Amino acid sequence: MADELEKMGYPDLVLSHCELITYLRRKGPRTSIEVAAAIRRDKSTVTTLVRKLEQKNLIFAQPNPSDGRSRILKLSPEGRKLAGNVALKYSALERKIGEVLNESERSALLDLMEKLYLKVMGSEKDQMLQNKRK
Repeated sequence: MADELEKMGYPDLVLSHCELITYLRRKGPRTSIEVAAAIRRDKSTVTTLVRKLEQKNLIFAQPNPSDGRSRILKLSPEGRKLAGNVALKYSALERKIGEVLNESERSALLDLMEKLYLKVMGSEKDQMLQNKRK
């Protein structure tokens, strides 16, 4: 995906940025906390991602009318365009995977990826907490 982002003119964006904008594309405006839960990132990580996306004019944040402490994240027109392009790339990748793996193999792969993700992210969170205590 990094190569594709570079071709689209966004060499400094990473997969997590793509997850965030495609989530907003699917679900519409959301708070940072909602985004963090949905893409399984810490709120501080989402804050960093949002900052970069705001600098690139891909998203903007507005005060949350129901909670003044939070902001509502929305895609800009350019952000919607990029999210659409990313979604097309994801779809193409899913089709390629579908050509190689049958349904049970895809299911097993997703289960294994989920297990790895939870173990790795759990380890990273534990490490971050330990570093904060020092």
